[in-house]
Amino acid sequence: MNMHGVEQIKMQALVYKPSTGHSMSSEQLITLKIQLYE
Repeated sequence: MNMHGVEQIKMQALVYKPSTGHSMSSEQLITLKIQLYE
């Protein structure tokens, strides 16, 4: 995984906060990471 992918994870995690009104859960972040790593 390159750094660009890691930055995408961070950006997507930040995007979820204002759109949902609360931060993503750990399970959601883990799922997101798994999807990008595969």
